[in-house]
Amino acid sequence: VEITPGAIEFRPLGASGRPHRVSVDEIVSLTFADEPGRVAEARQLLKEGDLPAAAAVIDEVTPAQLETASAAVRAEHAFIKAAAAGRQAVARGDNLAAGIAAVEQFLERFSRTIHRYEMLELAGDLELAAGRPDAAIARYRELESGPSSLAIRAARRQAEALLAAGRAEAAMPVLAAAVMLPAADPA
Repeated sequence: VEITPGAIEFRPLGASGRPHRVSVDEIVSLTFADEPGRVAEARQLLKEGDLPAAAAVIDEVTPAQLETASAAVRAEHAFIKAAAAGRQAVARGDNLAAGIAAVEQFLERFSRTIHRYEMLELAGDLELAAGRPDAAIARYRELESGPSSLAIRAARRQAEALLAAGRAEAAMPVLAAAVMLPAADPA
């Protein structure tokens, strides 16, 4: 198994030949064989949008459980923790500095995780909520380095940030460029 920011490559048990590749924008759910049950539970709560519960459950995972877990499980734990903190900060409009710090720390520590682009977008959302549209735009622009479907999303999010900053004229060319991107992309 190889996990990169853009995809997961794996060979099913007993299979030979080329590995199977799944782009991050196609992944619906992922479970690791050695993950503690509380990680799976917290991930589901995060997915359902129950951010306080996700944060509480992920905090129940002990350092001893993480010490014996794979690097992928440790990254997943850190993702859930940072994503819950960041999303709660955006939703409530407070603790934005703490949310930004949690997401930035995650991105620095786990730069090759499948959650990279999701967290870059969350970093942009936090910057926008903090009243820094140019910093948000810079984060949204980083989505362009991901799978091709994220290019449309990157353009849309940049335009939204420009509109939120009252810069409609600057948003127009960004949106026009997005219209020219391949329509088959699911973003």
